[in-house]
Amino acid sequence: MLHTETVDLRQFPARDVALDAFARDRFDRVIAFAKPFADQGDAQMQYMLGVAYALALPQTLRSGQDSARYIQRAAENGNPYAQWSMGSPAHCRALNSCDNADDWQNQARAGWAALARQGNAQAMYFDALVGESWINYVPWFSRQNQLAKLEKAAEAGSKSAIAEWMLRHREAFKNEGGAALVNKAIAFLTPLAEKNNDEAMKWLAQTYHYYVTPPQIDKSIALWKKMEERGGVNLGYFLFPVYLEMKKYKESYIYIYSVEYKKNERFPHYKSLEENHPDIFTPEVIKALRAQAMERVKQIVAYTNGAGYQLRHENDVNYFPAGWGM
Repeated sequence: MLHTETVDLRQFPARDVALDAFARDRFDRVIAFAKPFADQGDAQMQYMLGVAYALALPQTLRSGQDSARYIQRAAENGNPYAQWSMGSPAHCRALNSCDNADDWQNQARAGWAALARQGNAQAMYFDALVGESWINYVPWFSRQNQLAKLEKAAEAGSKSAIAEWMLRHREAFKNEGGAALVNKAIAFLTPLAEKNNDEAMKWLAQTYHYYVTPPQIDKSIALWKKMEERGGVNLGYFLFPVYLEMKKYKESYIYIYSVEYKKNERFPHYKSLEENHPDIFTPEVIKALRAQAMERVKQIVAYTNGAGYQLRHENDVNYFPAGWGM
């Protein structure tokens, strides 16, 4: 992962930086950039600030009291993510809202449904997940209803919904009749990928690699590289197995070394390549390949600092980040 501190954040609107920081789990930055908007009554920023105060590092920035205060404000101002948190078993005790848990979560469902009707992709995703509570008691109907809503949310660009839809269909892609489903995935992922939706590019790359017969590896590689050029991430872990499968061991080595060179893993992948193919990886070759890998790292940093860098936006945000819970 790259350090986005190398990017001059002053070139971007402060509210957008707060959204980007939340999407990257940079809660210290959320506190710095979201607080002015939260104090002015922005419900979305109030919710994000409340989560940030609960999860921020260093721990000196954490404040359970401030977290509860801003989440309650956001819930009262109609933010469905805050309302769901107020009714969540994981949080209602800390927020002193367990007595009204069902009411809070029903408000959240209504809020997501209203935003979904307006085309909000992330709201469409959560509306698909939680839906009407009574549907959950009719398993077949619940599943069909969820899949239909997930598909619409995915087509609208929700990254969470794209991942969920693809994961739920992954086995079906390989079964008899799966080709039609693969073509359907390509049909809705392609226009999203053309709009630089990272999640769509990732799954489209995997579809061309693993689910299309015969595999279209060149298309897959082009998508991974396009994602890197947009800035913000080193995708060596994804490109490494592609070249390994093609038996292009030197290329595979460059990609995996570019992400593992700082790690102190006991059995790094690049070491395995060296040991498994000693005829290829002579000391001179290893030295040359590592130098190429480090040039690759410099190039990705250049992408990040250049015009390719893109702030993440609402559809990139995981509103229930790791450590928070839904």
